[in-house]
Amino acid sequence: MGIENALESGLTPRLVHERDAAKFLNVSVAWLQRQRWLGTGPIWIRVGGPQGRAVRYRYADLQAWIESNAVSGGSHKGCHA
Repeated sequence: MGIENALESGLTPRLVHERDAAKFLNVSVAWLQRQRWLGTGPIWIRVGGPQGRAVRYRYADLQAWIESNAVSGGSHKGCHA
């Protein structure tokens, strides 16, 4: 079940796949992977312990990341044109 379907049904999945997180944020999976590598994206979880290769996101962390990146007042400080 994708995150959109879960949200529509009133269920919030504990962990979502990176492709569903990317869809939810309206970005590409590659962009999300780069942000993870840079340490600037949403909090993520490595499934399978320290050597685990599966990456998952919590819906609450995606929401928190959106809120922390909200800009008001039309400020473009730090933006590159």
